[in-house]
Amino acid sequence: EVTIGTLTQITDYSGNLAAKITFNFTNNSDETAAFMSSVRVEAYQDGQQLENAVSSDVNWESAMTKIKTGTSLDVEQAYKLISSSDVEVEVYPLFGKDKLAAQTFSLQ
Repeated sequence: EVTIGTLTQITDYSGNLAAKITFNFTNNSDETAAFMSSVRVEAYQDGQQLENAVSSDVNWESAMTKIKTGTSLDVEQAYKLISSSDVEVEVYPLFGKDKLAAQTFSLQ
């Protein structure tokens, strides 16, 4: 189970604007799992998929941390912004098309 939390504007290592997005990941599977190996996140602006951003403001290890069944963990991801328009975030199972969560954030 995944819920989308907040979006915070940050800068990446190149000084470009980026969006740090937080998620809460609950492992409802029968075995130990990590966010990164359970779901995939797609972020869009102006209909275009955003690339991952690298920033010291993001706890990258949270996405790779394995948690046991029934445990929850806050996870952070970052994406390079291409404009000041809304950011659409969608979460899917790693292998699958059924949307688990979706949220649109305004940067204004």
